[in-house]
Amino acid sequence: MCLTETWIKPNEYIALNEASPPGYSYVHQPRSTGRGGGVGLIHSKNLVVTQKPKHKFNSFEILYTSISYVATKNKSIPLIIIYRPPGPYTEFLSEFSDFVSNLVVSVDKALIVGDFNIHFDNLEDPLRIAVVSILDSVGINQNVIGPTHNGGHTLDLILTYGLSIENIIIFPQSEVVSDHYLISFIIRIDHNISTSSGYRVKRTYTSATAPSFINNLAETSIRFGSPSDHTELDQATESLESTLRYTIDRVAPLKRKIIREKKLAPWYNDQKRTLKQTTRQLERKWRQTKLVIFQTAWKESLLKYRKSLGNARKIYFSTLIGDNKNNSRFLFNTVAKLTRNKTTTGRNTIIT
Repeated sequence: MCLTETWIKPNEYIALNEASPPGYSYVHQPRSTGRGGGVGLIHSKNLVVTQKPKHKFNSFEILYTSISYVATKNKSIPLIIIYRPPGPYTEFLSEFSDFVSNLVVSVDKALIVGDFNIHFDNLEDPLRIAVVSILDSVGINQNVIGPTHNGGHTLDLILTYGLSIENIIIFPQSEVVSDHYLISFIIRIDHNISTSSGYRVKRTYTSATAPSFINNLAETSIRFGSPSDHTELDQATESLESTLRYTIDRVAPLKRKIIREKKLAPWYNDQKRTLKQTTRQLERKWRQTKLVIFQTAWKESLLKYRKSLGNARKIYFSTLIGDNKNNSRFLFNTVAKLTRNKTTTGRNTIIT
């Protein structure tokens, strides 16, 4: 549950503690000075919620979190709650435009909700027209249709980037609770979650494994006899297997290695994966056989794979820049992301 205008001051926790049912927790960003304001999130403990470093804006309050399910911690989605107080909006348009432009460059999915105090139902409203232009320029969708306030206006918005939502329901509330309505919706995310554990068990073999195995096996008593029936043969086989397994466990024990899923580049698709697999197969054949024919085929396949990957990357960024050619901020941030020295610490790089 995303909350705006909590009116909860810093270091006050009683209201949020009482509002959180068993098995739930909360994150809250109070207004630093003055009365009112405040944005918060009450969530099930089955969700992993991480509050991002504080973003400070003069024209609106923001709670920036990263949210994921316990079983898929590596699959998180930015969940951002915004409250814009009513009043002049020139500074808001500038700050909000900068924020969403930076956001879409750094993530591939995002969910933004909150009270924007914009009459989104009025198609002629200048603030609405300006905000729609900002959202369209970066590919963010607004999903709420209908009044969300007892005054009959659409003030509360659900903004999505790279996500689809469904079953949007607006519940009018008693004025004793709030003059805003409750908005409910469902978000479905396909993560291709594997039912197997997120780790694999394997042994590590080195050049010293075989000699060590032989030495340890020599110290183990193994009896070989002449079994007179099948029962004695089964017992002897089980005893031998147990001894060998005990010895290998001593010299090369099974170790559990966590499998971390890699985040694929947006231009990496099934075709690139097939080219990569073919290249790896040819490399293995060459290393096994040392035949020149396989070495030549491997190098040609590797060159084809790299060329295909480079072309796909160029097409991706060309399309991205072409779709946002009228958004100078987005273009500047995209170029900065591509040219920034990620290993540099200290002063920021200035591009002129």
